[in-house]
Amino acid sequence: METADEIIARLTSELEDAQLEKVQAAEYGLQVLEENRQLQHQYEDLEHQLEATQHELENARHEFDLSTKALHTTKSKTKKAFCEGELREDSLEKQCKDIE
Repeated sequence: METADEIIARLTSELEDAQLEKVQAAEYGLQVLEENRQLQHQYEDLEHQLEATQHELENARHEFDLSTKALHTTKSKTKKAFCEGELREDSLEKQCKDIE
């Protein structure tokens, strides 16, 4: 059977162990909270990057659409000018033949 001093010593040791476990659990909890805060910050940064990239992509698509329209317009005008030039050339050749 334990004596009173042995019981006190055992209970004191168990209490110190329990207090140490609480301190370790609290430190671990603080680490988890800090990691969570860092991950939240990283997530927010990535969200901002995603929004910026989507905005850039939207702008690039708009610029591409404008460039494509301008290219088609230029192509159409060039084709029209070429056809008008051929008609003018044919007309001038005919006038030359008529003069001869």
